Amino acid sequence: MAKLQLFPRQIISVFGSNNSELYFEFGIKTIRIYLMLIIFTLLGKVSAIYLQATNYPIKAAFLSLLRDIITVVPAMIILPYSLGLDGVLYAAI
Repeated sequence: MAKLQLFPRQIISVFGSNNSELYFEFGIKTIRIYLMLIIFTLLGKVSAIYLQATNYPIKAAFLSLLRDIITVVPAMIILPYSLGLDGVLYAAI
C-alpha cells in the first residue's frame, strides 16, 4: 500500500490511457480516500469472520449485513447530497 501513496500517478497511468490532469487528480483522490478508510472495512470483516469461527453465525451475519446493506445503501443515498462526488467515495468504503 505504501507504493500507492508514493507513486499514485504512475500506478493510475497503468490502468488508463487518458493523460488529462483531471483524470489523475480524481484517481489520486480516490486512492487516498480508499486507503484512509479501508481500516474500517477490514475491522468489520475480521470481526464477522471471528464471530463465525467462534460459532456465532447470527451475529456474524448481522455484522456483515450492517456494513454491506444497512449502512452503505443509506450512505450512498444521503452523502452525495451533502458532499457531492466525494460523498459517493466515502460511502463506498
